[in-house]
Amino acid sequence: MRKLLKEWRKYLEEISKSELKYFGQEFEELMADPALAQDKTWIANNMGKRLGGGYSRVAYELKSNPELVWKTAYNSSDHPDETSFEEGSYTNAQEAKYFNRYPDFFPKVYMTGEATRGYDPETGELMGGTYEYPEEKAFMPWLIIDRVHVILDDGEYDALIHKVFPVMQQAVNKVKAAGVPIRKSMFASTKRSNFFIKTMRYGNYEEIYRYFHDNVLNHPRSPLDDKQREELAYEITDMITKDYKMSRLLQLFQETGADAGDIRIGNVGTDLATKSKFIILDISKFLFSHGREGSYEFI
Repeated sequence: MRKLLKEWRKYLEEISKSELKYFGQEFEELMADPALAQDKTWIANNMGKRLGGGYSRVAYELKSNPELVWKTAYNSSDHPDETSFEEGSYTNAQEAKYFNRYPDFFPKVYMTGEATRGYDPETGELMGGTYEYPEEKAFMPWLIIDRVHVILDDGEYDALIHKVFPVMQQAVNKVKAAGVPIRKSMFASTKRSNFFIKTMRYGNYEEIYRYFHDNVLNHPRSPLDDKQREELAYEITDMITKDYKMSRLLQLFQETGADAGDIRIGNVGTDLATKSKFIILDISKFLFSHGREGSYEFI
């Protein structure tokens, strides 16, 4: 462990001043004194405007580069014993682990604070530890990521699904063509019948098939007989799971264990440059079961 931390510190020391200036002089100070990440006065004087936050983390734009976001763990007023700071640091480490593995669905991570307590910065793996002994798990106080445009209403959300995952509308069209009654928009994230989120939540072929067979196509006014319903459920499931974008997203949820229920407005965005990516803002992985994040407003 000591060797790992020594190598990490050496890596941080090798970051040139010119590279640090890209993020701003404040990060030269932060690298020199990591404790500043918990100094609210220093943060107020050195970071840009507060963009949003949740139970254990807050997001700020970078004063010197407003297209980037500084996501930091913090102690909430309800948890002066630093519980929330540890939870936020753990979630940061999980995002550092997965965000750059799935660049098509997460913001890019540019730089992080020093990793501690059993986190391998090269592989992103936890090095020992259990939920019974969380002090042995991964902690990372902050990270810098791309700023994105946050989706804040159903219309934008629906349009983004159509753009990035056209196979989902193709599935809806097949249901409609079969004469099965269906709501006008199946993607509005504030609706309980969200086609897209439920597909993500079930996640694997068998469960997606069961969802379409037992729920979507099993409408009381459906004209389909049992065999037709079975065949159409298999056809739609094949379409979705063989689509590259959707299969990649399903893989992401299987690997990370993130909560598909959190891919709703406020927690989903798109890139500023092309507005063609479906970006998940929060991985929703917590150190303790009561940890919860709110929505970030990275607009």
